[in-house]
Amino acid sequence: MLEAYAGSPYAMQLKSAIARLSERLPEKTWVNVQQLAEEYICFGGGAQSDLDPDIWHKLEDACSQQKTVLMTYYTASRNAISERQIDPYLLHVYRGTNLYLIGYCHNRQAIRWFRVDRIRKLEVLSEHFTQDSNFNAKEYIGSIFQHEVGDKILSVEVWFETHRYQE
Repeated sequence: MLEAYAGSPYAMQLKSAIARLSERLPEKTWVNVQQLAEEYICFGGGAQSDLDPDIWHKLEDACSQQKTVLMTYYTASRNAISERQIDPYLLHVYRGTNLYLIGYCHNRQAIRWFRVDRIRKLEVLSEHFTQDSNFNAKEYIGSIFQHEVGDKILSVEVWFETHRYQE
């Protein structure tokens, strides 16, 4: 189960918590979780990311204190590194290990989302911001399909072919 969260900002805390819990379990109720996992349970997470926990914790602080951040960011689609000034609105944990920052980008003058593992450097500035009153986190996240976004709403048809399985 911990492998599914490898690379997440809380992996070390989870590992430590599980170790402390296992020390407190009476011997009678001890279960070989490793054997159980190998035989019956398969945990799978999203893609493993190489996340800097320091950047994650700075983002947590910036979001809660509503402080603007300056970041060096790698954009994969352009294979380019840029500096961005962002008002961080929220951190979105998608499928357990895919971590995103959603906030107002001063460069683009719009709300954008950024993969946290692509942030190369982060500085929390002393400037405070006020979140756009029109921003609704649930609506914004609801408009994202596996983190593919766009300005146009499109109708899509999905066709499924039935298969019959014989035992």
